Amino acid sequence: MSILSISKPLPPIIDDVVPDDDDMPPLAGARPPAEPETEVEESAATPFPMHCLPGIAGDMAREIGRVTTAQNETLAAASVLAILSASLGAGIRASTGGERYVRANLYMLLIAESGTGKGENYKLAAQPFEACEIEAIERFDRYERPGLDAKLHVAELRAKKLSADAAKMPNVADREAATEEYAKAEAEIVKIRQQIECAPKWKVGDVTKEALAMILQGQPGEAAASLSSEARGILSIVKGKYSKQGGDEDLYCSAYSGDSVTVDRVGRPRVTLKEPCLTILWMIQPDAARMALAEDSFTDSGLLPRFLICDPKAEPQERLTPPDPIPVAIKDAWAQLICTLALGYRILGGDPLTVSVTADATEILHEYERENIRRRRRVGDLRDLAPYVSRWTENAWKIALVLHCAKHGGQAHSSEMEKATANNAVEVMRWFSDRQLEVLQVGRREKHQKRVSALLALLAEAKGEISIRELRRTHGFEEEEIRQLNSLFPKRFTIEKRQAGRGRSSLKVTQTR
Repeated sequence: MSILSISKPLPPIIDDVVPDDDDMPPLAGARPPAEPETEVEESAATPFPMHCLPGIAGDMAREIGRVTTAQNETLAAASVLAILSASLGAGIRASTGGERYVRANLYMLLIAESGTGKGENYKLAAQPFEACEIEAIERFDRYERPGLDAKLHVAELRAKKLSADAAKMPNVADREAATEEYAKAEAEIVKIRQQIECAPKWKVGDVTKEALAMILQGQPGEAAASLSSEARGILSIVKGKYSKQGGDEDLYCSAYSGDSVTVDRVGRPRVTLKEPCLTILWMIQPDAARMALAEDSFTDSGLLPRFLICDPKAEPQERLTPPDPIPVAIKDAWAQLICTLALGYRILGGDPLTVSVTADATEILHEYERENIRRRRRVGDLRDLAPYVSRWTENAWKIALVLHCAKHGGQAHSSEMEKATANNAVEVMRWFSDRQLEVLQVGRREKHQKRVSALLALLAEAKGEISIRELRRTHGFEEEEIRQLNSLFPKRFTIEKRQAGRGRSSLKVTQTR
């Protein structure tokens, strides 16, 4: 079931401003509503462009879609993309021009009912990633942790003795020298504890901002992945469930683009992250999606605009016979790719490896950026969704890097990103942006209705007419917004140029009688 089909009723609005069918044009960028003959056609989703997933990534996504409950290739493809992204961490990047670089970390929000196979899709895609993480943890626990625990024990005993000795010294100079030695011992303890905290932790679930910051600080490249097939609890935490200072959006926003951020912790030293890198795959049910989309802080902070948001319209499908298992050769090849990427890029520390991009590929992505800039300007068709549109190009670059690595595996850093990969990335991003607009459509209409209600209320107070200049100066209505509302609700008010004194003219907004 689509999120759009179960949205809450619209709130009461002034003067019956819900537009008639002939008042409201189709949402720009989204498919116009069809006149389906059957219920199935009405709920059918636009197919994901599976041909854009290279090699084994595409094969695995098709197989996951074939064997899972909903037989939904969109859920499968999104899971595959997210696991590819998580496997790369912060170990590889691409230059987007000038001094700008982009990493391969994607933020994905998938909306699906319970019982449609969200967990199945995730488990099949993530199995090799989780197996590699478990192996890394076991290796750390077996070969590194015992030595670190021993060093910590000795350092703590030494610090305790130095502290006791310093306290007994009557001579001030001797006591200061001994205190300095004790301080060095305490610094050594802090260093060893930090090394213990650097135990492999590739993925997280329901964690607070403070805990997430600690995990990121201890991982190579300050990279981790937040992966969940039931992410309702995570959204509650991000909203500020356990915080008295508001939500946790700032850390998640910083970890998308790699901006430095400092997280204060009560009673403990603050954590400063230089270039955090987080990959997100959150699957949620429609009611949780509605709450998230209705939370103004999630959009105003820039968190939701960073996500590839999609309602794949997943429904459980009937089968006459059980499906055959995924071929072992495909599962093995998928596991080999994920482990190669994780061991070749994710566990790297220091500077990431940089992928060269051909001029043709760069131009394709730059042309897509120019298109998005035009659409989010004041006169653009998506100006009211500018925070979302402004992230489309960056996400296209991230998708391009993920597809490039899926194609070239461990040789991705020494292979040029080609034109075909850029074309595929833009096609995938256009598909995601269309799905995002579908999900946002209900909220967008409600916002327009609230704004036109406010405008009509002002017109009523002004006896039916008010200048655009006055609306802008006093009430926060820009001319571009007024014209957009007029195009959506042409029967409610008009915009006319009126002659004032001494040859001057002004634009007046007049309520339709």
